[in-house]
Amino acid sequence: MPPKRSATKTRDQALADEAATLDALQTQTRKRKGRSAATGKTFDSFNNFAAKLGVGADNLLSSSTYGFNPITRIRTLLEWIHRGSWIGGLAIDVVAEDMTRAGVDILGELKAEDRTKIEEAATSLDVWGATADNVAWSRLYGGCIAVHLVKGQDYSTPLKINTVGKGQYCGQIVLDRWMVRPSLEDLVTEEGPFMGLPKFYTVDANAPGLRTKKIHYTRVIRLEGVRLPYWQRVAENMWGISVLERLFDRLVIFDSATTGAGQLVYKAYIRTYAIKGLR
Repeated sequence: MPPKRSATKTRDQALADEAATLDALQTQTRKRKGRSAATGKTFDSFNNFAAKLGVGADNLLSSSTYGFNPITRIRTLLEWIHRGSWIGGLAIDVVAEDMTRAGVDILGELKAEDRTKIEEAATSLDVWGATADNVAWSRLYGGCIAVHLVKGQDYSTPLKINTVGKGQYCGQIVLDRWMVRPSLEDLVTEEGPFMGLPKFYTVDANAPGLRTKKIHYTRVIRLEGVRLPYWQRVAENMWGISVLERLFDRLVIFDSATTGAGQLVYKAYIRTYAIKGLR
């Protein structure tokens, strides 16, 4: 006598049947819409074609995409946001101020008086102020450099610490990306963290200092706002982008909403009507 077949299906069979049923329903839905079974099929996200839910399900969400809005290239717009927007200004300044307001802790086998002299020199040469500016303007413009000022040296040559004598170091000068021109054809070839970056920076004639000087990359502290992948970096002359570029649409929405709400305050008054003989 043959063995009695089980009345219940296995779990795998049940899942297979459920998947087949769901696929059949989706196919019927697409056919009702005049689509082929292959069109709009999605395997990596949630879809409900009957309810028009999910990407590719003929709804408004399916028409959404991302555009190209390179406000990093509009210097004056960035400056207006920094000057006129409270949130925009905080996005630029807070990080720079928090990083530099307390200086640094000098570690190592140094005497207390030597450590004090270094801290006093850094303060008198405004090293922390220049560092804060370098961080802030790199975030604002997408790129900035701070050049080490050393008396009597050729800025186009590599910086060697052992060649800096007493009294030669004069602090830093901060030059943002709009004040210098990177050597896009002459890049660093030595192995290390600077490989592939510009080897020289030529200062523009309208810069606040070192005008028309050619500066070797070892003499600068280079910072970028938001670091980009290689081909996007090439499009930005080897710089990054402003942190405000990613914030721009959210910033406009926030300021629009709060300004609109603020304007309603001017209309928040009670109107009264008097009708003669009403009582």
